[in-house]
Amino acid sequence: DFRKQYDDSYIRQIIQEFLNTRIFLLWHPTPTDSCEKPSPIPVSTWIELGLLLENEVIHPKLMWQLRNDRTNLSIDKSHRMNLSNTGLHKIQLLDIARILEVDKVDRELFPFARQSSSFIVQTLDKRFFFESSSELERNRFMRGLKLVVARLGSRVILQDNTVFDDFFSVVRVPGKN
Repeated sequence: DFRKQYDDSYIRQIIQEFLNTRIFLLWHPTPTDSCEKPSPIPVSTWIELGLLLENEVIHPKLMWQLRNDRTNLSIDKSHRMNLSNTGLHKIQLLDIARILEVDKVDRELFPFARQSSSFIVQTLDKRFFFESSSELERNRFMRGLKLVVARLGSRVILQDNTVFDDFFSVVRVPGKN
């Protein structure tokens, strides 16, 4: 099993499964001045591939959206479609500094969290507290996210162009090569 952990094809398989799956978690928002003890919120999480546009690169992201707040489509008074991204949150994958198990829950901040299935995604300036359905699911999510971030980061640092095949979609302008 140890050899399997570091086999490139096995890692590639785990990354592909992780990139093509929506995972349901509880997000424990950090208390703010307006809401001292927010309740945990059920969210759907996924990895959104980056985009290569003609003159711009949009980086891949960890995305999450409130499960009861799907993108709202409605028709406004002028009969135009109104698209709302309320409840949509994101972190650029290259901004993720650490993915940590929670060893002790601060009950003042997160009174409802279960320590055994909780984890933190940390950037340089923010911490996002999530909880999965079980310790096993937490470990699977953390492992998948760590592999994705590590593979993306190493390919960027090494200037390996296969990063575009694995983590980006190319948007072609009609009429141009």
